[in-house]
Amino acid sequence: MEQRKLHEKSKKKEKFLSHTQNIEFTKSEEEDFQETTFEEETEDTSERGLKNLENIEFNPEVDIISKRKIGFQIVKVKDGDIYEYELINFTNNNRAYEELKKILKTFPWFENIKKERLYALASDKRTAKSNIIISKELTFNYSIKLPNGDVMPISSLKPPKGRFENIDLEINREFRVNFIYENHHYINSLKKGSLGKFENIEEFIGEFLIAIANFSGKSDNWTREKFREIKEYFDKSSIVRDTLQEYMKFFQEV
Repeated sequence: MEQRKLHEKSKKKEKFLSHTQNIEFTKSEEEDFQETTFEEETEDTSERGLKNLENIEFNPEVDIISKRKIGFQIVKVKDGDIYEYELINFTNNNRAYEELKKILKTFPWFENIKKERLYALASDKRTAKSNIIISKELTFNYSIKLPNGDVMPISSLKPPKGRFENIDLEINREFRVNFIYENHHYINSLKKGSLGKFENIEEFIGEFLIAIANFSGKSDNWTREKFREIKEYFDKSSIVRDTLQEYMKFFQEV
């Protein structure tokens, strides 16, 4: 009798281990945990499974596990000698499509679109933290796929409800909405070699703004005001700092 119980316990353990070998954990929001059913699970194997889960670390802000289907995808296209990000719509929801297209105007063609740069970038009419509005009723059904293959739920493009917002995210949103979005056409027309010489981030920001002003006809006062503003964004936000350093590296490599 005792040998039979030991044999059954051994078979259950083997069955559990064979299942766990097929579980794939991923940081992509769209690829959820593969569902596995354990019949007649013992306390020993349950604890083992919990320990496996405890070893998986997720950033609660940008690595949200989601079962929403991919409704939209961001791709980079070229029209003549102009590159630009465009949005592919896999749904019949044109309202969401038009609202999400505004997001792309906060990213110039030479910038890599990353989840942390998109997080909390938009608002709804309730929060009114941005003039890039995503309707509340449209955010819970779909995810969006980024050019690097990452997937994030559309709801994470807005600040979490009822939470004190991280200053890093707030400044990133201001930088993109108040500067990149408003000057997207001019910034997107810049190419390697179109800036003057620079050796550090302050010089780069100055040359970057001068190139935009020359292209758009903006005044010297605008250049000076924007320099102070963007330098402050750079000093206070690690997201903006990482972004501007990426811009500088791009224009340095001629």
